[in-house]
Amino acid sequence: MGVAHGVLHPGEAYARMPPGATVRVRAPDGAYLEPSGGVWIEDHAAELGPEGRVVHVLGLDSAVYQAYFPQHSRRYWGGHGTPGAE
Repeated sequence: MGVAHGVLHPGEAYARMPPGATVRVRAPDGAYLEPSGGVWIEDHAAELGPEGRVVHVLGLDSAVYQAYFPQHSRRYWGGHGTPGAE
């Protein structure tokens, strides 16, 4: 399982989202990510500006994590990018 987070770059619909709305995350290739732990957004833009919006994606399957974050996978799994690699 993997966790990803970073600055949220919201689209126009973000301003109209009600609190507690279900959020989905789409990868750059257009595929929707399906994290087991959900998606969490912290929005402190009023205090910190646009960099204050952060999205957390919790519980990504290892194959999905490897596909979208290969550089992190290689560091975590001993340089090979696969779970269990020595």
